Amino acid sequence: MRDIKFRAWDKLDKVMLTWERIKREFTFEYFEDEGLEFMQYTGLEDVHGVEIYEEDLLNCWYKAGEKIIVKVIYNKEYASFEYKLIDCDLIGFNPGKIHKIEVIGNIHENPELLEG
Repeated sequence: MRDIKFRAWDKLDKVMLTWERIKREFTFEYFEDEGLEFMQYTGLEDVHGVEIYEEDLLNCWYKAGEKIIVKVIYNKEYASFEYKLIDCDLIGFNPGKIHKIEVIGNIHENPELLEG
């Protein structure tokens, strides 16, 4: 069974909060204040054992060696996590053919990675 956990971007202080810190330091009143933007854990880890969350930015390698950058998104319609291509003209993207994934950042702490 996969772990259900979150992390959160603190919009006021501009810092990423771990699930452990959120549980320890915040009350539900703060959550309702919309001061935090939550991101769910996908249940997956990259090649270095780093947990992958929605809104993470990833380097993905095909077996042939081609590398692409993707953003992890949550598709509410299909209740699933998906990859969105960043700065890539690749046609016929097939996530099933990716053999190595590495977290390189996230959209909040590393917005420059979205620029390509």
